[in-house]
Amino acid sequence: MRLQLPIFNQGQARVVRSEAALHRAYDKFEQEAVEIRSEVRELRDKLTSKRDIAQFYRDQLLPTRRQIRDQTQLQYNAMVVSPLELFTARRLEVRAERGYVEAKRDYWVTRAELERTVGGSLFTKPVLQEVSSKNPITKDK
Repeated sequence: MRLQLPIFNQGQARVVRSEAALHRAYDKFEQEAVEIRSEVRELRDKLTSKRDIAQFYRDQLLPTRRQIRDQTQLQYNAMVVSPLELFTARRLEVRAERGYVEAKRDYWVTRAELERTVGGSLFTKPVLQEVSSKNPITKDK
């Protein structure tokens, strides 16, 4: 019976292959981590932009369009402007309202994408406050 002793073969090739596989796995992990952080930053910036647009519509554009429509209505009642101008003011108001709804939808879609990417809820309460139970289309006085 013969017994072979691996004097020269101490498994260096197997160890080197395993270390190379470990380095490849670590590099792939690092690359994916960088890509995920980049995607989260991009979605965060997009979310901030969408929120700012929706807030602009809500705080600036809609009140201005309503004020213009109200003033045009007063001028129409005084027979200073034509019905066409009143209709135009109302059409622009409706267009602004539609833009607000679209901006708000874009915000929530982007937020859902970001939450999916990070794997959970972002905040305990929403950044963009929900519209109250009152009709957002009519002007509350």
